[in-house]
Order: sequence, then C-alpha cells, then structure tokens
Amino acid sequence: MRYWDSSALVPLLVEEPGSATLRLLMREDDHIATWSWSRTEVISAIERRCRESSRSRPQRLKTLTEFAELRALLNEPFDFVSLDDRLSNAAELEGFRVVPEPSARQH
Repeated sequence: MRYWDSSALVPLLVEEPGSATLRLLMREDDHIATWSWSRTEVISAIERRCRESSRSRPQRLKTLTEFAELRALLNEPFDFVSLDDRLSNAAELEGFRVVPEPSARQH
C-alpha cells in the first residue's frame, strides 16, 4: 500500500508529464491510501485543468467519472488503533474503523 498525494492522483486522470510513471505504480499496487480531503483537491485540480486547457464538457465529465471509479478503490477503511475516546470519535468521523471497540477500552 502506498500513500498517494492529490498531486499524484490527478495525473492518473488527466494526461500530463508523469502520468505513465504513475500508472505503472498504480498497476504494481492499486491499494491507495490518501487524505480525506484529497477528493476536494483532486476535483479542484481537474476543474482548473479543464478551464485552462479548454477541455470540452464531455471530456470534463469523463474525467470526473473516472475519478469516481478511482475513488471506489480509496474507500477501503483503515483501522485506527486508539484508547482515547475523543480521538477515536474524531477518527470515526473521518471514516476510519476504530479498534478496539469502545467496550474493550479501559477508562
């Protein structure tokens, strides 16, 4: 598993220097870990590139659809190990699966 920054995710969707290299990395290991706000950053980058390159509406929609498909690979929950209830609650809000269960935590 590799951590992917949004700057590396965008070239998977929009052809630019480095796209081929990043696609090879993706084929080697398609388990992607990323930040919860990467979705916002990637969509913003796609929209900016579309505005700057005058991509057509169908091209823009195709790219956003491909990103939605890629996001399906990003939804694997990660385990977050903590005995701190406040931190565990925050982690759950971010989409982590918290272990151990609250009943197993010592207070």
